[in-house]
Amino acid sequence: MRNLSVIVNNWTHKNFLFLNMRKTEVVIFGTDVRISQVSCFKVYIGNFELTRVSGFKYLGFVLDKNLSWKAHVKYLIAQGGKRVGMFGRLRKNLTVGAANTLYKSLIVPIFDYYDSVWSCCNKCDANGLERLQRRGAKIVSMSSSSDSAMQILKWVPLETRRDKHVWKLVKKCLTNNVPQFLRNYFTFNRHVVPRITRQSNCLRIPRVRTEATKRAFFYNGALIYNNFLN
Repeated sequence: MRNLSVIVNNWTHKNFLFLNMRKTEVVIFGTDVRISQVSCFKVYIGNFELTRVSGFKYLGFVLDKNLSWKAHVKYLIAQGGKRVGMFGRLRKNLTVGAANTLYKSLIVPIFDYYDSVWSCCNKCDANGLERLQRRGAKIVSMSSSSDSAMQILKWVPLETRRDKHVWKLVKKCLTNNVPQFLRNYFTFNRHVVPRITRQSNCLRIPRVRTEATKRAFFYNGALIYNNFLN
């Protein structure tokens, strides 16, 4: 792994970067099977060995070694839960309208923060977020039923919000209103199949072999975009 250390050192010097070695950590991303095959992995900055971790927080995201987003959703539930609890103590002093506005200002941004990135989280984690939103709906509407609370407030499930945000991001990719590395992620069926079909205006779904790849943006985003067309 000394070669990797050389590459890291050369890259930092070339780009005039100076790392705080005590705050810099190393993580290997991959499946548990492939990560387990790495018996010795060390990265040095000069003579200082960087600490290897299984996950870290970066720009508001908790990135775990498998990119499963479990740790990130757990973090969101913890952050949102604190605010929902605080909100519950303040609710009696607010009208329904004021409570609804305050909830959307203080708590919804936690759920929406770049949710198009982690929208591929597994169903169990997504359900945990949904339960928290339903708890908030009961507090805002002062209803004993989360179903009736959601109907009264006209809130949509968080999964629906995430899908809509992914759809908007895919549209930006299709119009090149994104950074260069995202501009060739998607292809219309009409650009692959010359004859006109009912699926011509849909995005082509790439063939993938693993469940992990199905969580990738180029695959999941195409599915969500096509669902919005239908």
